[in-house]
Amino acid sequence: MQNGEARITSVDRALALLLVLRERGRVGVSEAADSLEVAPSTAHRLLNTLVARGFAVQGPGRQYYVGPEAGVAHGTMDNTFLAHHARAHLEALHARTTETVHLAVRTGTDIWLLDGIESTQRLKVGLCVGARMPGYVTSSGKAMFAALDWSEVEALHARGLADWPTAAIGDLGALRDHLEAVREAGYAINDEETEAGVVVVGASMQDDDGRPIAALTIAAPRDRWNTRGSDQTVAALLDARHACERALRAAVRT
Repeated sequence: MQNGEARITSVDRALALLLVLRERGRVGVSEAADSLEVAPSTAHRLLNTLVARGFAVQGPGRQYYVGPEAGVAHGTMDNTFLAHHARAHLEALHARTTETVHLAVRTGTDIWLLDGIESTQRLKVGLCVGARMPGYVTSSGKAMFAALDWSEVEALHARGLADWPTAAIGDLGALRDHLEAVREAGYAINDEETEAGVVVVGASMQDDDGRPIAALTIAAPRDRWNTRGSDQTVAALLDARHACERALRAAVRT
């Protein structure tokens, strides 16, 4: 019975640590030990267990970040809450652009398209709600990665970039350079990196602590993107991003 109780205590501590990690985005050994009220050696073992199972990844300076198996990367918001409060802004973006729009969240190194509205134009990009793909080839993923410290992005990709047949970014060095440009611009572009003939522009929304919550994207056929021009589309995206970000932050506070 004592051994069983010890195992249950360890599970409880690991789960508590995972909740701390998900809430804060990153945690060090000392910080984890203080949060759990355990010795640093115990916290270190628990963190290594989370790493072994993919629920955490270790970065430089003994910092640990949310891993790909943790299932979420948007702070205290669950998907239902996020989709509900973002829906009106997704609809407004769709109405303004008449293109296919999506709401994306990050899960580890991947992005998942949580919600979307398909264009009613004859030539259009199809709706991809439910699709999951490597973040580094998508505009939403690149926008959300750009909102993180590079050390966290590097830790998440400790095994390198996932294979993708049409990827334009070949290694972590190229990704780092690309994310610096995204950070400066305030939005990211996926130019036929996930599908031939399709351009997608995305912008990330952050919480009060600057952590990426989710991203809004606009997807258009490449020919229309070229002929209509990108400035108008990007302006619509950034306006929707700011409005949705304010709404999400306010919803969390209430």
